[in-house]
Amino acid sequence: MPSRCHPPMPNEQNGDTALAHGVVHAISLSPAYASDHTLFAVAWEQVYRSTNGGQTWLHVGGRLRDGLHELALSPNYAVDHTLFVGVSECSIVDAFWKSTDSGEHWTSVGGNPGWCYLQSLITLPTSGSTYEILVGDSWGGAFRSSNGGLAWIKLLDGRFSMALSVSPGYSQDHTMYVGQKSGKLFKSTNAGTSWANLTASLSEQGNGNNGIHIWRGASHNEIGQSEAGKQNVISHNGIGGVI
Repeated sequence: MPSRCHPPMPNEQNGDTALAHGVVHAISLSPAYASDHTLFAVAWEQVYRSTNGGQTWLHVGGRLRDGLHELALSPNYAVDHTLFVGVSECSIVDAFWKSTDSGEHWTSVGGNPGWCYLQSLITLPTSGSTYEILVGDSWGGAFRSSNGGLAWIKLLDGRFSMALSVSPGYSQDHTMYVGQKSGKLFKSTNAGTSWANLTASLSEQGNGNNGIHIWRGASHNEIGQSEAGKQNVISHNGIGGVI
């Protein structure tokens, strides 16, 4: 499928002191922020850039599409000026976007690799100028790309993989962590080939379910759902204790 390139839209109101298009979903700083003071923000359908530490912002790249949710810069941004944005929707063609000119122009780099509602996005330096991309979503788990988002492999199953982090020495120790909304925490020391479940080390765990859910009468009421909790009287402590 051919890529689609979106140029900036004309008559943009740039140089604003605030972001103009609603909720800011993600912010990413340049790896050379100490010297270039550059950072980016994504707000649903648009990307903004600041080169003075956030004092003023430029709307760059025009309107890409609805659902932009996560943003990450290349570890070599100071040289390659590359950044990525991902879409928090399911079953769409343009799920991942790439810019190689600091956000001025964007190209769709492929369809949805199997994720649904993107929740997290980071880049992983490997060796020299090479890097990988790691994403987590609401339904599929955690995915990695080694070629700029053209192809992906699934590293870990599980719903709501909302927290991703890697070791500062990832290129040597290959250590990464994935946290899920259910309270599960996983660690890999071989770049995602295998995972250790660290969930038992957490003092409070969840299962992503509500403790008590009273909704439209008795036939829809739920107590405890899938498991009773070890440290909770009613349930395993979902996102809402009592609704």
